[in-house]
Amino acid sequence: MKKISSSLSPFVYWGQTSDSITLIVDLKNVKSPKINLEDKSLDFQAVGLGAKGLNEYEISIVLHSEVVPEKSFYKITDRNVEFVLRKKMMILWPKLLESNSKPQWLKVDFDRIKQDELETTSNDESDLEDELNQFSSEFSSSRSRLYKDRNFGRGRKKRVQDFTTSYLFLYNLFQFVGFIYIFVIILIHYLKEGPETIKTIYPSLKNPIKFLNLMQILEILHPLFGYSSGSPMLPLFQLIGRTFYLFILIDCNAELQSHWATFYLLLIYTCSELFR
Repeated sequence: MKKISSSLSPFVYWGQTSDSITLIVDLKNVKSPKINLEDKSLDFQAVGLGAKGLNEYEISIVLHSEVVPEKSFYKITDRNVEFVLRKKMMILWPKLLESNSKPQWLKVDFDRIKQDELETTSNDESDLEDELNQFSSEFSSSRSRLYKDRNFGRGRKKRVQDFTTSYLFLYNLFQFVGFIYIFVIILIHYLKEGPETIKTIYPSLKNPIKFLNLMQILEILHPLFGYSSGSPMLPLFQLIGRTFYLFILIDCNAELQSHWATFYLLLIYTCSELFR
């Protein structure tokens, strides 16, 4: 077990069932917690009200056996911090720590029985088994409560990732359907009117193509919010260029709207967005 001589450690009460370890950290009004759980270690640091008053407390322990961090969780209340660590192997541990030495702040949570009192009766196997069974039933009933706190941050991260993936999918789907619509309209007009489409296509499509162009403002925000990789400068310059020729050059010039260059510009722009 790692130890830092200058640090303060809160009282920790531990107990177990065959499939999990529970740790109750006796620290009130916890603020700024830093928690790291690995397969065989737990590091906890926070500011709170403990045995030495309002201070920064920390614990750093090496566990007796491996746990499964992905299935473990913790809950912070005004009175304490409660950890539930899922065991990798469903067996009772003879002790919590890998080390043979027991720190003074570590207690056994069998109805708050002190460790030395438990050790004096450890020779009586039936008594010890009764204590384990009693604790198992109490803990099983208590862990049926709804834990609203963190799964060591993994649940929250997964929700953020799921939201980002869903949002980007819907955004790209919206853009794809929009440009498919524009491409189909161009194709239908050309099949009906032939080359005359060059003169009439822009008034038919100016509103949807302007709207899709303005929606691409979001592509500047995606890198800033971490939704996508890359720099926001490239989509910014592209948006400025497209907005300039759509809203200023073409929209303000009636002759340019019926020019062949505008038709091919819209067609190339639509096809490039579909492939992108």
